Amino acid sequence: MTTRIDQDGSLVAALRRGDPTAAEDLVTVYSDRACRLATRITRNAQDAEEAVQDAFLSVIGRSIRFVETPRSARGSTESSRTRHIMLQKASPPRGRRLAG
Repeated sequence: MTTRIDQDGSLVAALRRGDPTAAEDLVTVYSDRACRLATRITRNAQDAEEAVQDAFLSVIGRSIRFVETPRSARGSTESSRTRHIMLQKASPPRGRRLAG
């Protein structure tokens, strides 16, 4: 039985190998879910789309440059950074409040 972790690992391995379809596969698997989440966070479709594009570009670029170390094997802070960036984009400018 193949688990999601196995599938994710296969996608990352393919990105590192330079597989020409790996980035497209990653986007195909996760784009809908990422867009729904980003839209809920930003409450703006254009901002959500931009955040998701930035996130995918970051993941693809970092996976290519990633070298596993004992520290990275325990987990990465990249997902935390991505959430932080998306939340910053969703925050109203200082002095403005969200309606509701």
